[in-house]
Amino acid sequence: MATEPAPEKKRTADRLAMTVFILSAALIAVLSAVAIYFAGDKANLAKDVLNTVLPLIASWVGTVLAYYYSRENLSAATRNATEMAQQLSGVEKLQILRVRDSMIPVDRIDTLKVDDRTPLGDIVDFLHKRGRQRLPLFSERGVVRFIVHLSTINAFISQCALEKRPLEGLTFGDLIAEPAHAELLRTSFGVVSEAATLAEAKAALEQGRDREDVFITRSGGRDEPVLGWITDNDLVRVSRP
Repeated sequence: MATEPAPEKKRTADRLAMTVFILSAALIAVLSAVAIYFAGDKANLAKDVLNTVLPLIASWVGTVLAYYYSRENLSAATRNATEMAQQLSGVEKLQILRVRDSMIPVDRIDTLKVDDRTPLGDIVDFLHKRGRQRLPLFSERGVVRFIVHLSTINAFISQCALEKRPLEGLTFGDLIAEPAHAELLRTSFGVVSEAATLAEAKAALEQGRDREDVFITRSGGRDEPVLGWITDNDLVRVSRP
């Protein structure tokens, strides 16, 4: 069923309101005239009817006017708010929005349980099946330990091939045994508190090399359980005009 256009709905509501108002006023006038016509003391009854009907009509008129004017004011306020939001620059949006309102909650982070014996092939398969490029790894307490990039794994495998090392059976332990790779996996993310703005999250990305992710904890400590995750792609999307 087609949706009725907004202007047609407004015209219908206007006609309905006017019809109800006119019919009600006419009905009150007819009933008042009949009551006065059949009354014995017409003067006193007319005065009583007038005292009763006038406040009622005044109340109706006030209600109708208040409805129309308040509706127009609300529409104008909504339009102004929408226009202001559209005019905000990307930087202004990041300064206003909080990370807790934009983050991926920790219970929605799809991760993999990994230890030193986990084959790198399992991590690669996990990422490929989900169309992702990186995997956050957490401790038993929910503290982020590493962010594993697919590019880092590929670079390590290529390095092993060049060094004529056997590629079969490479594990996560082999990867982090390389100091450069281990350092990258431990530091290529930022951490901010749950009260931080997206601008602060962006600043945390820019403070380190190769950072593409920010994790949110209660007070911004790296040793605290993670509450959520924001990627560089999330920041780009939010900051678009």
